[in-house]
Amino acid sequence: MIGNNIKFIRKAHDLTCSEFARIISISPNSLNRDEKGTSIISKELIDTICQKFNVSCVNIVGKEKILNLVGR
Repeated sequence: MIGNNIKFIRKAHDLTCSEFARIISISPNSLNRDEKGTSIISKELIDTICQKFNVSCVNIVGKEKILNLVGR
């Protein structure tokens, strides 16, 4: 889900994997793994995407996951 949301943000900005990866300071291979959901995405990376693309973390991780974190 998080990977799909990152991919949606990238495509909404009409960016290639390489362009998006460069903007958020990771390798295209790392971005590919993140979008496919085969790696653990750090909070720092989510924060970077939120800042660079002016989106809420809810847009990336989803409301349910935020509520679970807050409720702990």
